[in-house]
Amino acid sequence: MSQITDDFHLALSSWEGQFLDFRESPSRSMAKDIVAFANARGGRIYIGVADDKTPKGIKTPTNASISQIQDTAHNCDPSIAVAIVPFQDENKNFLAVDVHEGKDKPYGCSEGYFLRMGPNSQKMSRDKLMEFAQTYQSDFDKKDCLEFVYPQHISAKALKTFFELAKIETPEIKTEDILINLGVARKNGEILQFNNAGALLFAQNPCDFFPQAQVTCALFQDKAGTQVIDRKDFRGDLISNLEDARAFLQKHLAARHEISGLYRQEVPDLPGKVLREALINALMHRDYRATGAHVMVQIFPDRVEISDPGGLPAGFDLKQFGKISWRRNPLIADLFNRADLGERLATGIRKIRDGMQKAGLPDPEFEFSSFFIVKLKKTVQPEKETGGQVGGQVGGQVGGQVGRYTNIILTFCAKPQALREIMDKIGIKKRDHAMVHVNALIKAGLLSRTIPDKPKSRLQKYLTASSVKYE
Repeated sequence: MSQITDDFHLALSSWEGQFLDFRESPSRSMAKDIVAFANARGGRIYIGVADDKTPKGIKTPTNASISQIQDTAHNCDPSIAVAIVPFQDENKNFLAVDVHEGKDKPYGCSEGYFLRMGPNSQKMSRDKLMEFAQTYQSDFDKKDCLEFVYPQHISAKALKTFFELAKIETPEIKTEDILINLGVARKNGEILQFNNAGALLFAQNPCDFFPQAQVTCALFQDKAGTQVIDRKDFRGDLISNLEDARAFLQKHLAARHEISGLYRQEVPDLPGKVLREALINALMHRDYRATGAHVMVQIFPDRVEISDPGGLPAGFDLKQFGKISWRRNPLIADLFNRADLGERLATGIRKIRDGMQKAGLPDPEFEFSSFFIVKLKKTVQPEKETGGQVGGQVGGQVGGQVGRYTNIILTFCAKPQALREIMDKIGIKKRDHAMVHVNALIKAGLLSRTIPDKPKSRLQKYLTASSVKYE
């Protein structure tokens, strides 16, 4: 058997779906299926199969059927090129009609505008059509950034970082030629014209061109997110924002110590690889046309939420979420892939799920609206003993939100440390907030002042009590 007949038999063993449709005979009504596939991710239509999937074959002459299908596709607005392959199976004639994802969306026909949603070609309402048309304007990341002036606005640091990550070592090639080869710039006469992806990745101040490109990180004292402990707005290039957001998470997420064999291991609240994938996903796939919103990274006592504007692309089948790749910003995605920061195989969501499962943490939660939100829940547990008295004392006397930094502070203060040094270690910027933790440990008898009779001395340092054991 040929490949086409193998594919045909495989299709008959399944049902119509996002990428598959059956028709008993060619007709003008199949225009709605052709535009639906072109408006989505493409698909294949087998002609000669009844509604109950009985392979009857086509009765009209093959050439006449092909001409009818081509005319139907040509009369769509704009016209759609289809690939038609005739084949035989059990002495019956069939046609396989391949419709590729269109580059000039939205496509319509005399019956209206349709979008493939699972096994159905659904007609779009006026509001849905307007939303769809806005979503599928020509790729944002490939459009010229007319305000960007080379080399005035270029960031040498961002270029160096990207070249190192992408392992680009071609000193004999001009930087301008490399940028053109990367697809972020083109020659416009004597001018090197950058596109939006190039500006987002390599500008000194990308937010001068795209204020919405900033990343906001916040640490909250409470689960409702009303009491802010720390906040940072990062306005650098995409890779800098990724690293700055990752560092913010690393600084503010606690870690506990567990004994494994002879050694003590540090176990973070959330796996670093999971956080990295969630951040990359947000920066790579957000809708940069949404000017009133930006990527948010929020740390709560029980969870981390990472959100980006845009939600899922129109026409995306939720059943395929995490299984197929659908890139809103294909050029940015390609550049992240070159820098070993992302893949084009839809593995990011699987890595997030697998990472949480391996860490023994709750499954991640995903929300889809005008924003795409990833919720990563931490396991809130009383601190465990690490071979000495810390766990029991903390559980009974400190506990709660204060206890999240206990092991870090007590380990760090094995040698006398000033308050400012403790604040830097646990990532708290406000003195009063840090003193809540320090005073609770002093009250519990786990920490002591080096100058006890002068609590507010500028020379004051803090030392872990000698009764506290870690080994």
